[in-house]
Amino acid sequence: IAQKCVRVSAQVDNPRKEAVEDAGVFGVVTETTTGMSVLGNGQDGKNDAGQFAMIPKVPPGKSDVEFVFVSQQADDCVPSKKKVDGKLVITTCPVQGSRPLVGLSFDKMKAIAYPGGDRYKLYDECEQNEFAEGC
Repeated sequence: IAQKCVRVSAQVDNPRKEAVEDAGVFGVVTETTTGMSVLGNGQDGKNDAGQFAMIPKVPPGKSDVEFVFVSQQADDCVPSKKKVDGKLVITTCPVQGSRPLVGLSFDKMKAIAYPGGDRYKLYDECEQNEFAEGC
């Protein structure tokens, strides 16, 4: 199974008068041709797979936002081991697979901000490595 980072641009409507921070993204994402889920925790495709991405900030009113998630798709690449001229040659498959990203369909999409939702935000470089330059 190949894993691909997907950047999504979407139009949203925030009816609140203030911006929403760290909104969790929920919904069903499937391959257009097969109808199979591309979300690791929603393989049956029958229900919402849970939160699979975050939107850092949703301004009030209608706006364009972006979020990133990891899509999984089938791939033909098969790792192998074989001897060539008496030496063992190991062929591996790249994590992102060997084929381009399949067409995706997005259904039942919603973004929800929970009180305290910022605890699920991405770590910045200094939180991951306190010895990094500039920390």
